[in-house]
Amino acid sequence: MDKEWFDRKHEEELPRDEIMTAIQKGMNAGRKIKRRNKMKSGMKLSAWVTGTAASVVLASGFVFSPVNTVLADVPLIGKLYGQLNLEIGKELAASNLVTEINEKASSNGVDVTVTSAFYDGNVIGVTIKAEGEDLSLEAMDKERSPETGYSLAGSDQEQLPGTRTELQKVKDGSYVAALEFELSGKELPKNYTLPLTFNLMANKKGTWKFDIPVIQLPTKKIELNAFGASKDGAHKIELRSLSVGKATATLDIMTSHPVDGVEESVNINVLDDKGRRVEVRGAGRATIVQNELLIKKQRETQLGKIEDDAEYLMVYPEVVRDEMPIIEPLNQSFPYEVSSLNGVFKAVVRNIEKKGNELVIDYEIVSSNKEKIKEDWYKQFADGINLIQTSKVIKTDDLKPQYDLLSDSPGSFIVINKSKELEKDHFRTTFNLDKVKNFNIDEYSLMLPFGNLSKDERINLEPIKVQIN
Repeated sequence: MDKEWFDRKHEEELPRDEIMTAIQKGMNAGRKIKRRNKMKSGMKLSAWVTGTAASVVLASGFVFSPVNTVLADVPLIGKLYGQLNLEIGKELAASNLVTEINEKASSNGVDVTVTSAFYDGNVIGVTIKAEGEDLSLEAMDKERSPETGYSLAGSDQEQLPGTRTELQKVKDGSYVAALEFELSGKELPKNYTLPLTFNLMANKKGTWKFDIPVIQLPTKKIELNAFGASKDGAHKIELRSLSVGKATATLDIMTSHPVDGVEESVNINVLDDKGRRVEVRGAGRATIVQNELLIKKQRETQLGKIEDDAEYLMVYPEVVRDEMPIIEPLNQSFPYEVSSLNGVFKAVVRNIEKKGNELVIDYEIVSSNKEKIKEDWYKQFADGINLIQTSKVIKTDDLKPQYDLLSDSPGSFIVINKSKELEKDHFRTTFNLDKVKNFNIDEYSLMLPFGNLSKDERINLEPIKVQIN
């Protein structure tokens, strides 16, 4: 990655907020909620998460880690990372691997200082301090301002993935925060300058621009070429390489599975030879190659610290299979049925009516499953229904290409406004059409998330031993 590439990202046209929110909530988050309730361990590789239980995943790809205490004094750098729940910075600071700096920018009566930085593996972290007489979180427009209390130039959605803590007030009246940026998809130089521009600090707008020089800490790359598979050989995983930093590690993974109308993700658990768990922090975007029979996905999975005395790792992969949303033309003779891929569920669409600026859909959910379906799963289904312009439908066994197309074409996607249960298993979903010019029912299709109504299928793959020392 270079500065020119970073700057180009800031100039790209971005999707509307409601598109990204719906992609998170309507098409994906419902299943994530269900999975999270059932998962004993491990993480879905397509999500960027942290090990802090209080963290909240934002649609932008950032993780917001709230801290609800006021700091008595400006802590030392290591203590600051610890109090702000950033384990990488805390670990590196304990080994004196964080560089203390004093780079200041002033705007609109507010001084912002970058006080420290590190660059480990693919993670760049910085801490900031903001000072100003009229600087106040209490005076901030909280309805329109980011939860963190500050924002970077442009929209949050164009920023690199990573973690941000909220501004925390210190006893002397200043505010502190920390940010981590996750860089992936491009080889990074050992010496790098991170361009960083803030345009909001608490209640003050301005421009605070920085070019932060960082030097990557030594990293050891191990070529692995280690393989695992399901018992029937249909689902395969290859661990291609492992890059080990001081407090982070990156595992390059390739997975493959048949094209069968089911979305697949992979959970992994990682233990070292001493039985210590290695944190799975998350993963970057997948590179996908698909033909008529097979889907291959390559992505870099971010791990936490691997202890220096670890001789090998044991990786335990688990495939999670979840039915793809079914997409069906909206305008048909009523009533009409839309069935799930597994045939267990169907939505019976009773009526569709345009009332002013709203489109109202009445439907019933029918199940042949004798097991009792959880009520919140029905709600997740109802809340996950969306409309998609029929011309934008992609036939694929992976959701990412469809999401990408929707994000690039905001007008092709209509977000659910509200849903309610009229009586048992009978629902009404309403879409607001204010932002849709010349809505034509013949040009749209229903996207129905049947995967929200059933348990995920789980397939264990062979454990893989990774020698590191």
